This record gives sequence, C-alpha cells and structure tokens, in this order.
Amino acid sequence: SERSFNPAARGRLEIPIQRITLYGGGSYLQTRERPNFEIDARARQVASEVQLGVEVDVFRKLSLDLTLARFRTRFDADAVFFGTFLEKSLNREEQTATLTGRWRRNALTTLTLTTEVGSALFQFEPERDTDSVSVSVGAEFNPRALVSGTGSIGVKRFQPFRSSTIPVF
Repeated sequence: SERSFNPAARGRLEIPIQRITLYGGGSYLQTRERPNFEIDARARQVASEVQLGVEVDVFRKLSLDLTLARFRTRFDADAVFFGTFLEKSLNREEQTATLTGRWRRNALTTLTLTTEVGSALFQFEPERDTDSVSVSVGAEFNPRALVSGTGSIGVKRFQPFRSSTIPVF
C-alpha cells in the first residue's frame, strides 16, 4: 500500500551568446510521496515548474544571474489528512524572481550573494497568500576541492496578504 510510481521529467535549454547565456526550462512530477514531514499521508500530487533566465558575465570573475520561475502544486480532490482535504489547503501557485551574484575567487571556490522575491497564491484559501523576500550569502566549492558542495546563510521576511492570524516574520 506504500508503493508508488512517480514519473518525473526535467529539462533545460541554454543559448550562450558571448558573455550572455539565455536559458529556459521546466519540470514535471506526479507522485504519491508525503508532501512534507508534518503530513504523513501519501497523497497523489502533481507539481510543475517553468523558469526563464539570463546569466551575464560582467567581468572575468563576476557574473549576475536573473531567474524568473513559476511553480504549481495540485493535490487530488480525495486526498485527506486528519479530516483536512489537502487540495483545499495546499493547492497553490508560487512565483519567484531570483538575482544571484557570483564571484569566482579561484578555480575551486565561488562566493555568492542571492536575493529572492516571491509570492504564493493558494487556490482555495486566499487568506494564506503570502509574499516573501530573502537575502543570503554563500559559497560553492568545486567537486575537485578538498571540501565540495554548497552552503549559504541568510534572512527571509514572510508577509501574509490578508490574514491577521498569520504573523509576519
């Protein structure tokens, strides 16, 4: 009863033009996985994403990347968890605009500064609609480096549109 077949697809097209790279892509996922750690129901959901962006090499070691993305999440009408219909609570569309500056310190280390502005619009519960703004700094380490991977730290401001019960933080 806990098994599922989860088809997923992801693609990206990049068009490099000298110091500018245009890109676009998208993804699609149909799954019966748990939506998060708080919801223990294996509910059928469909998630999709579309994104467009441009990356500009400003200088030899400095680049700027602007990405616009739209996410959509839909749950089945009969998906229920503790008497709550997940479709009514969690169906949403999210939009984000992300600007990332990258400074290539050397061949193995890149320092980043990222700013993201986003909004989430809930299909059946508009009182849960929110705006958010975040700023973070981080580092990206090449897989050939002694330590590889990425790390970042930042702050985020979360602002509900209409609700007086959801606090700003």
